[in-house]
Amino acid sequence: MAVLVISEHDNQSLKGATLNTVTAAARLGDDVHILVAGYNCRAVAEQAAKVAGVTKVRLADAEHYAHPLAEKLGAARRRAGARLQPPAGASHDDRQET
Repeated sequence: MAVLVISEHDNQSLKGATLNTVTAAARLGDDVHILVAGYNCRAVAEQAAKVAGVTKVRLADAEHYAHPLAEKLGAARRRAGARLQPPAGASHDDRQET
């Protein structure tokens, strides 16, 4: 199953935390997808496509993502088809929404 990394950026360039997260996600051995959500952020998506280990970039470029809020990013994540998986050994109460 692919790992979805939600990018941290300023609509112009990726932040270092995203690169660190991609490195960690790649160690899991699955495909690594990056979600770039912002406004006028196509350059960030192009930069993300060049990051080693990234197999797919999903772009959500719209004015309502100019100031990302958890609710809006959650909707973008759902549209990207990503699912949050519970950690191994988690009880039903520990599982996150899919």
